[in-house]
Amino acid sequence: WWGGAEEFKKSTLYFILSQRYTITLHQNPNEPSDLVFGSPIGSARKILSYQNAKRVFYTGENEVPNFNLFDYAIGFDELDFNNRYLRMPLYYDRLHHKAQSVNDTTSPYKLKADSLYALKKPSHCFKENHPNLCAVVNDKIDPLKRGFASFVASNPNAPIRNAFYDALNAIEPVTGGGSVRNTLGYNVKNKSEFLSQYKFNLCFENTQG
Repeated sequence: WWGGAEEFKKSTLYFILSQRYTITLHQNPNEPSDLVFGSPIGSARKILSYQNAKRVFYTGENEVPNFNLFDYAIGFDELDFNNRYLRMPLYYDRLHHKAQSVNDTTSPYKLKADSLYALKKPSHCFKENHPNLCAVVNDKIDPLKRGFASFVASNPNAPIRNAFYDALNAIEPVTGGGSVRNTLGYNVKNKSEFLSQYKFNLCFENTQG
Protein backbone atom coordinates (compact mmCIF):
# COMPACT_ATOMS: atom_id res chain seq x y z
CA TRP A 1 0.00 0.00 0.00
CA TRP A 2 1.34 3.41 -0.97
CA GLY A 3 2.61 5.20 2.14
CA GLY A 4 2.52 2.10 4.35
CA ALA A 5 0.26 1.26 7.27
CA GLU A 6 -0.35 4.83 8.44
CA GLU A 7 -1.66 5.89 5.02
CA PHE A 8 -3.86 2.79 4.81
CA LYS A 9 -5.46 3.76 8.13
CA LYS A 10 -6.63 6.99 6.48
CA SER A 11 -8.32 5.17 3.60
CA THR A 12 -11.99 4.46 2.99
CA LEU A 13 -11.26 0.72 2.98
CA TYR A 14 -9.80 0.82 6.47
CA PHE A 15 -12.71 2.94 7.73
CA ILE A 16 -15.29 0.50 6.33
CA LEU A 17 -13.53 -2.67 7.48
CA SER A 18 -12.86 -1.30 10.96
CA GLN A 19 -16.61 -0.91 11.54
CA ARG A 20 -16.95 -4.71 11.63
CA TYR A 21 -13.51 -6.19 12.18
CA THR A 22 -10.49 -5.85 14.42
CA ILE A 23 -7.66 -5.08 12.00
CA THR A 24 -4.00 -6.00 12.40
CA LEU A 25 -1.77 -4.53 9.71
CA HIS A 26 1.56 -5.94 8.56
CA GLN A 27 3.61 -6.40 5.39
CA ASN A 28 5.30 -9.70 6.16
CA PRO A 29 4.35 -12.57 3.79
CA ASN A 30 5.58 -15.08 6.39
CA GLU A 31 2.91 -14.01 8.89
CA PRO A 32 -0.72 -15.21 8.66
CA SER A 33 -3.04 -12.89 6.70
CA ASP A 34 -6.70 -12.95 5.73
CA LEU A 35 -6.50 -10.23 3.08
CA VAL A 36 -3.71 -8.61 1.09
CA PHE A 37 -4.42 -5.30 -0.65
CA GLY A 38 -2.17 -4.23 -3.48
CA SER A 39 -1.67 -3.40 -7.13
CA PRO A 40 0.69 -5.09 -9.61
CA ILE A 41 2.73 -1.97 -10.35
CA GLY A 42 6.22 -3.27 -9.62
CA SER A 43 5.01 -5.60 -6.85
CA ALA A 44 3.51 -8.71 -8.49
CA ARG A 45 6.19 -11.01 -7.07
CA LYS A 46 5.66 -9.69 -3.56
CA ILE A 47 1.88 -10.07 -3.82
CA LEU A 48 2.24 -13.69 -4.92
CA SER A 49 4.43 -14.38 -1.88
CA TYR A 50 1.29 -14.18 0.30
CA GLN A 51 0.29 -17.81 -0.29
CA ASN A 52 -2.64 -18.35 2.09
CA ALA A 53 -4.42 -14.99 1.85
CA LYS A 54 -7.08 -13.59 -0.44
CA ARG A 55 -5.42 -11.02 -2.71
CA VAL A 56 -7.47 -7.87 -3.37
CA PHE A 57 -6.57 -5.44 -6.16
CA TYR A 58 -6.97 -1.74 -5.38
CA THR A 59 -5.25 1.27 -6.92
CA GLY A 60 -5.68 4.98 -7.40
CA GLU A 61 -4.16 4.76 -10.87
CA ASN A 62 -5.69 4.17 -14.31
CA GLU A 63 -5.13 0.42 -14.23
CA VAL A 64 -7.32 -2.58 -15.07
CA PRO A 65 -7.22 -5.43 -12.52
CA ASN A 66 -5.54 -8.71 -13.43
CA PHE A 67 -7.79 -11.51 -12.18
CA ASN A 68 -5.05 -14.07 -12.80
CA LEU A 69 -3.09 -12.35 -10.05
CA PHE A 70 -5.88 -11.25 -7.71
CA ASP A 71 -8.84 -13.08 -6.19
CA TYR A 72 -10.91 -9.91 -5.95
CA ALA A 73 -10.67 -6.37 -7.28
CA ILE A 74 -11.93 -2.87 -6.55
CA GLY A 75 -11.61 -0.48 -9.47
CA PHE A 76 -13.02 2.18 -11.79
CA ASP A 77 -13.92 0.23 -14.90
CA GLU A 78 -17.37 -1.08 -15.85
CA LEU A 79 -16.59 -4.78 -15.42
CA ASP A 80 -18.69 -7.84 -14.64
CA PHE A 81 -16.86 -10.51 -12.66
CA ASN A 82 -19.79 -11.46 -10.42
CA ASN A 83 -18.78 -11.21 -6.76
CA ARG A 84 -15.08 -10.85 -7.60
CA TYR A 85 -15.31 -7.19 -8.64
CA LEU A 86 -16.61 -4.03 -7.00
CA ARG A 87 -16.68 -0.77 -8.92
CA MET A 88 -15.63 2.08 -6.63
CA PRO A 89 -14.44 5.23 -8.44
CA LEU A 90 -11.66 7.15 -6.73
CA TYR A 91 -14.00 10.00 -5.83
CA TYR A 92 -15.62 7.68 -3.24
CA ASP A 93 -12.37 7.78 -1.31
CA ARG A 94 -12.12 11.55 -1.79
CA LEU A 95 -15.66 11.99 -0.41
CA HIS A 96 -14.63 10.04 2.67
CA HIS A 97 -11.68 12.37 3.27
CA LYS A 98 -13.88 15.43 2.71
CA ALA A 99 -16.39 14.10 5.25
CA GLN A 100 -13.57 13.70 7.77
CA SER A 101 -12.37 17.25 7.08
CA VAL A 102 -15.76 18.89 7.64
CA ASN A 103 -16.20 16.92 10.88
CA ASP A 104 -13.05 18.40 12.38
CA THR A 105 -13.92 20.99 15.04
CA THR A 106 -11.15 23.34 13.85
CA SER A 107 -12.02 23.08 10.15
CA PRO A 108 -13.30 26.19 8.32
CA TYR A 109 -15.86 23.94 6.62
CA LYS A 110 -18.88 23.23 8.81
CA LEU A 111 -21.66 20.64 8.89
CA LYS A 112 -25.13 20.84 10.36
CA ALA A 113 -25.49 18.72 13.47
CA ASP A 114 -28.15 16.51 11.85
CA SER A 115 -26.16 15.95 8.65
CA LEU A 116 -25.93 12.41 7.28
CA TYR A 117 -22.17 12.95 7.10
CA ALA A 118 -21.76 13.81 10.78
CA LEU A 119 -19.31 11.46 12.51
CA LYS A 120 -19.67 10.29 16.10
CA LYS A 121 -16.04 11.09 16.87
CA PRO A 122 -14.96 14.35 15.21
CA SER A 123 -11.28 15.20 15.08
CA HIS A 124 -9.65 18.41 16.34
CA CYS A 125 -6.48 18.81 14.28
CA PHE A 126 -7.46 20.30 10.90
CA LYS A 127 -6.27 23.83 11.67
CA GLU A 128 -3.02 22.53 13.13
CA ASN A 129 -2.34 20.41 10.04
CA HIS A 130 -3.60 22.94 7.46
CA PRO A 131 -2.83 26.46 8.75
CA ASN A 132 -2.39 28.00 5.29
CA LEU A 133 -5.53 26.39 3.89
CA CYS A 134 -7.57 27.68 6.84
CA ALA A 135 -6.13 31.15 6.34
CA VAL A 136 -7.10 31.13 2.65
CA VAL A 137 -10.65 29.94 3.33
CA ASN A 138 -11.12 32.50 6.13
CA ASP A 139 -9.89 35.35 3.87
CA LYS A 140 -6.83 35.99 6.03
CA ILE A 141 -4.55 35.50 3.02
CA ASP A 142 -4.99 36.98 -0.44
CA PRO A 143 -5.27 33.91 -2.73
CA LEU A 144 -3.84 35.93 -5.62
CA LYS A 145 -0.60 36.46 -3.69
CA ARG A 146 0.13 32.76 -3.37
CA GLY A 147 2.96 31.10 -5.28
CA PHE A 148 2.68 30.55 -9.03
CA ALA A 149 2.37 26.76 -9.31
CA SER A 150 3.16 23.52 -7.50
CA PHE A 151 4.19 20.08 -8.69
CA VAL A 152 4.24 16.80 -6.73
CA ALA A 153 5.36 13.59 -8.45
CA SER A 154 7.34 10.49 -7.52
CA ASN A 155 7.46 8.62 -10.85
CA PRO A 156 10.34 9.91 -13.02
CA ASN A 157 9.30 7.79 -16.03
CA ALA A 158 6.83 10.31 -17.41
CA PRO A 159 8.52 12.13 -20.34
CA ILE A 160 5.50 14.23 -21.38
CA ARG A 161 4.85 15.39 -17.83
CA ASN A 162 8.53 16.13 -17.22
CA ALA A 163 8.82 18.07 -20.48
CA PHE A 164 5.72 20.12 -19.65
CA TYR A 165 7.14 20.93 -16.22
CA ASP A 166 10.45 22.03 -17.74
CA ALA A 167 8.71 24.22 -20.33
CA LEU A 168 6.46 25.89 -17.74
CA ASN A 169 9.29 26.25 -15.23
CA ALA A 170 11.33 28.09 -17.87
CA ILE A 171 8.60 30.73 -18.00
CA GLU A 172 7.78 30.95 -14.29
CA PRO A 173 9.30 28.92 -11.42
CA VAL A 174 7.21 25.88 -10.47
CA THR A 175 7.80 24.61 -6.93
CA GLY A 176 8.40 20.86 -6.81
CA GLY A 177 7.49 19.10 -3.58
CA GLY A 178 7.90 15.46 -4.67
CA SER A 179 10.97 13.40 -5.51
CA VAL A 180 10.74 14.37 -9.22
CA ARG A 181 11.87 17.92 -10.11
CA ASN A 182 12.16 18.74 -6.42
CA THR A 183 13.04 22.36 -5.64
CA LEU A 184 12.63 22.33 -1.85
CA GLY A 185 15.36 19.91 -0.83
CA TYR A 186 12.83 17.60 0.85
CA ASN A 187 9.57 15.81 0.01
CA VAL A 188 6.44 17.44 1.38
CA LYS A 189 4.49 15.34 3.91
CA ASN A 190 1.21 17.26 3.88
CA LYS A 191 0.27 17.48 0.21
CA SER A 192 -3.03 19.37 0.54
CA GLU A 193 -1.45 22.02 2.76
CA PHE A 194 1.44 22.37 0.31
CA LEU A 195 -0.91 22.75 -2.67
CA SER A 196 -2.95 25.43 -0.88
CA GLN A 197 0.09 27.73 -1.00
CA TYR A 198 -0.03 28.00 -4.81
CA LYS A 199 -2.49 29.31 -7.40
CA PHE A 200 -2.63 25.99 -9.23
CA ASN A 201 -1.02 22.55 -9.33
CA LEU A 202 0.54 20.86 -12.35
CA CYS A 203 -1.00 17.37 -12.29
CA PHE A 204 -0.93 14.79 -15.09
CA GLU A 205 -2.73 11.43 -14.99
CA ASN A 206 0.13 8.96 -14.53
CA THR A 207 -0.54 6.73 -17.54
CA GLN A 208 -0.68 9.79 -19.80
CA GLY A 209 2.69 11.18 -18.69
